[in-house]
Amino acid sequence: MHELNEKWKLYYGETDPKKRRELLDAAAAEGAEDEMTPIRRSLYECRYTGDGADMMIRLIMGSISAAQVVRFALKWNVRSIKKDMERAGFKMCLDAGAAGRECLFHEVKNGVKRYIETCRSDSYGAAFSGMIKISKEEQHRRMTRQLYNMTYGLMERTAGIEVERFGEYMLLFCEATEEAYQEECKEPLGRA
Repeated sequence: MHELNEKWKLYYGETDPKKRRELLDAAAAEGAEDEMTPIRRSLYECRYTGDGADMMIRLIMGSISAAQVVRFALKWNVRSIKKDMERAGFKMCLDAGAAGRECLFHEVKNGVKRYIETCRSDSYGAAFSGMIKISKEEQHRRMTRQLYNMTYGLMERTAGIEVERFGEYMLLFCEATEEAYQEECKEPLGRA
């Protein structure tokens, strides 16, 4: 992977969409643009839809759900996840070559980081409208299990299901998720 300069490290480290937009625009204004800036801009537009949705979070949630479905419904779920991946910019980026792959890799890491932040909130895993909370250790175990199941677990479950480019997309999704998890949690992603 290519070394990110400080402007882009800030951009990929920020999880708030509005602040990310400001950082993206500021980098361009300050001359920090590079050959990947047009891809970053397009990816930003794919990821954050006009209605405020974050396609990367939608993809994560869809993958978590798909990892739990019964086998006979799995192919339909794989097709649905692939559509979400393409809406989030996977096809566009991977078709752009190494620069696109790198931008997508960092964008997926950013989405996973945002997801991990939500899992660390007090309401994550709470029951009965938030009245019963779980321990931080249990929150961490649940989050780890979900991240593993939505990546490597889903790849295992979908082995043999042929959907064009899904394997290629999932491989990048797994690699970026694992790296984000290791950076955020200081441990390798494994079954919890």
